[in-house]
Amino acid sequence: MRVKRDAEIAQVKSKYQREITRVDKQLRREERELERDMADLAGRKREETIGIVESAFNFLTGRRQSYAVTYATRRRRLTEKTEAEVQESEDAIADLRDALAQLRQSLDDEVAEINQRWAGMLDSVQTISLKSA
Repeated sequence: MRVKRDAEIAQVKSKYQREITRVDKQLRREERELERDMADLAGRKREETIGIVESAFNFLTGRRQSYAVTYATRRRRLTEKTEAEVQESEDAIADLRDALAQLRQSLDDEVAEINQRWAGMLDSVQTISLKSA
């Protein structure tokens, strides 16, 4: 009986392991994307700050640029877009971590149910003693 129980548990673990591996790959991919998004965001913020400083310097030195506001607006829009991408990646990572935790919990629950079922079967087995005549 133990062999059958172990085979059933191995089958369940194999099924869940494939799914856990798939979700784990997605999680690693999202974490890499988050790193890229955060680097891009840092660059955009730096570019936005430099643009503001440059516009202020040009205004103070008398070099008015009619397109300074347009550039600043464009930089701000790109920064906001990148911030949204960072938030999206963070949300996706949180969802994937939750999915992994749920998969692992489901695996543990199913293995416990199998063990309990097989233990119940063992309890119902009756021992018959044979006497030699």
